[in-house]
Amino acid sequence: MNILLSAYSCAPDQGSEPGAGWQWLLAAGSIGQVTALVNSNSVAALSAALAAEPVNGTVDLVPVPLSRRQQRWIEAGRFERIVYLIWQRRARHIAQALLRCQRFDVVHHVTFGSDWLYAGVAGLACPFVWGPVGGSTFAGFQLTRRSHGNWIPELMRGPAIALGRRAWTRKYVKTAGYIFAQNNDAKAGLEALGVSCPVEVFPHVALETEHLHRIASATEPQCRLLVFVGRLVAWKGVHLALEALKRLPDDWRLEFIGDGPERRKLESRARLLGVAGRVTFRGQLPRHGTLQRLAGAAALLFPSLHDSAGWVVAEAQAMGRPVVCLDIAGPPCLINRQTSAAIPPHGSDLAQALAEGVLSVRPGACSDRWDRSRIPTALKYAYEVAAFGGQGKIMTREPPSGVNG
Repeated sequence: MNILLSAYSCAPDQGSEPGAGWQWLLAAGSIGQVTALVNSNSVAALSAALAAEPVNGTVDLVPVPLSRRQQRWIEAGRFERIVYLIWQRRARHIAQALLRCQRFDVVHHVTFGSDWLYAGVAGLACPFVWGPVGGSTFAGFQLTRRSHGNWIPELMRGPAIALGRRAWTRKYVKTAGYIFAQNNDAKAGLEALGVSCPVEVFPHVALETEHLHRIASATEPQCRLLVFVGRLVAWKGVHLALEALKRLPDDWRLEFIGDGPERRKLESRARLLGVAGRVTFRGQLPRHGTLQRLAGAAALLFPSLHDSAGWVVAEAQAMGRPVVCLDIAGPPCLINRQTSAAIPPHGSDLAQALAEGVLSVRPGACSDRWDRSRIPTALKYAYEVAAFGGQGKIMTREPPSGVNG
């Protein structure tokens, strides 16, 4: 198949959105000829990575340029959504020019994976595959307040998503030929808009599990060590993690791996709670160092309020580390509930429930469940459904057994 793929965020050897862009690009390249629209500042790294990991088909990288000022905004983490929209508009113009010169069987928007943001390649004269996308989970005022988070950004997020759905999502669900949803909430939100194509719950997580297994086998877990991995922002539930530590026996410790605007508040709160000596802020670590710390923990404590997926959750499971999360949005779709715990988010004392969850989980075996090898078959099926619409060319594929372990 001849595939036009759009991946604004795409980088090798990373997780989350950049890792998803890279792994889904590789998967598409394994089943067809890919023309990939990517950020101009990532072309060098992607070209080198493709040279080191060739695919069955061909991958042609088409850079979508941004100005130096816009690139500096990205590096500084400023105006991210504005830069994204600028990039998508330019990607659309380039895609239109490409379609005038050659035929594509399908176009596929991969990243960003938000179901309320603009996708430049949607609505072109070509079958459209969207996702995986998410964003339909709302924590709400009460949950945000009880997690010691700032409720104002959460209050603003609702109207922003509603505006995006009105402007774009309602059109995409009518014109897409196949949609991958990050989680059950995302699927329900899309179906509520009257989607007219298949929607499959298929998180974008794509791990190199063999590498993670090697890290796990070389690392001895510490039996009373919890880790949180991610940006230190309020909606990630970082204050809940700290409150949960307070309710655990004094020999338990917590490491925050990552950085963000809530760090000073967390340090102050830890002193107020009397747990400052049991908390370590390690800041932003290299990816390998992060995985080593995760493999050496008793559990991952990840009480995020509305993560669409959560790569670190799948990475912990791949290395046999149990996870304690809230039973909301993407993380509960990624865990094995026999060894990990998903805590109902509407209890009267969430911190206490999280602490009890920590005491209830246990290590498991290393898992291949979220390995990147699962993507090509699903992707080929989606492309053929979108492109051929059931005209006898669709490959045989067993329906997914569900994402909840």
